[in-house]
Amino acid sequence: MRRNTVLLWLLIVFVSGTAVGVAAHRYFAADATAREDRRPPSREQVRQEYLAKMKDRVGVDDEQIGRIVAILDEARINSDAKRQALDAELKALQNYTRERIRAVLTAEQLTRYDAWREERRREREKHDSGRGGRDREKAR
Repeated sequence: MRRNTVLLWLLIVFVSGTAVGVAAHRYFAADATAREDRRPPSREQVRQEYLAKMKDRVGVDDEQIGRIVAILDEARINSDAKRQALDAELKALQNYTRERIRAVLTAEQLTRYDAWREERRREREKHDSGRGGRDREKAR
């Protein structure tokens, strides 16, 4: 009889664990799917929402919207130019830093350093492709 009780308890524990595992999988799998659907809005979506709120909440008319659109266009051009200049500066700084680090390393270390950097580059590309890529992020 004692053996049957032990087997019954083992069966109860196994069935309970299976039920909890199934429920947890459904909960977390659904949460992961929901996270993938929550992408930030594009630049154009933000712009259209902004203009709609300017009309609804501030009360601007169509003539004012036209002038505001021109201002936003100019701001976008200026900010894109500044962002490109900053990106170029940062890339130059990264290259300068990398070359200074390489100057410190021995020939054997340089080989391992270059291999490690290549591995990191591939991991970044893999990660970026999973998110839609950097180009898509910068387009926003």
